Amino acid sequence: MARGSLRLRVASADLKPGAPVAVSIRPHQIELLSDQQAETAAGRGGNLLPGVVHRVSYLGDGVDYQVRVEGSDVILRVAAPPSLRFQLGEAVSLAVAPAACVPLTEGDT
Repeated sequence: MARGSLRLRVASADLKPGAPVAVSIRPHQIELLSDQQAETAAGRGGNLLPGVVHRVSYLGDGVDYQVRVEGSDVILRVAAPPSLRFQLGEAVSLAVAPAACVPLTEGDT
């Protein structure tokens, strides 16, 4: 899947190259990482997306982050435990497994 310079690996053999598709990713399936953690995660073979924290909402038992993916207009919502603390404007990375990227075709939306 591609949007501008953003590229995602999805675990689906049913997609045709160049066909329009939307991708659904559940917020709890996105891992929010610091720069040091991202270096370790880079070798796992999943999607590793650099971004900047756009919004932070503390919810008591968790934190809801909105992260703008670098080089795109895409903002992904991330559900994280309260022990993770990132600040507004902080550079982070998002790790997303290809299996977590669910393609939605025209018939699904």
